Amino acid sequence: MHIIKPCPACGIKLRFPIDSGKIKVQCRCGYSFIADPDDPELYADATFDLSLKKKPKTRSLHTSFIKTIIEKLYSYWYTLGNFKLLPTKDKIRIIAITLAVLLLLLLIVYYIFLLHPQPPENGIVI
Repeated sequence: MHIIKPCPACGIKLRFPIDSGKIKVQCRCGYSFIADPDDPELYADATFDLSLKKKPKTRSLHTSFIKTIIEKLYSYWYTLGNFKLLPTKDKIRIIAITLAVLLLLLLIVYYIFLLHPQPPENGIVI
């Protein structure tokens, strides 16, 4: 549940949860205070936000699967974009995975073109 209370300094309405225990609430003007749900003064000049959270739309399995793939791709792209900032352990893991994928591709190409040569065009094998 949330409570809406005007900022004592500037009057802007602040919305914050009251079921999270004591929390620090800070306004855009810079004023901050500790919101204690057990303190009766907190509820002076305040209203409760009783709006229900909207239920997420039910998606089909196909849509959810595509969304998961897109999120994973964005995550990998972000990780590679910030490669310099990663810890050494993560850098080594990414380099090892990249080398393993390249080696696998090289083996596939070797298998296709060198172990299975194409027969001559006229069909005669010498």
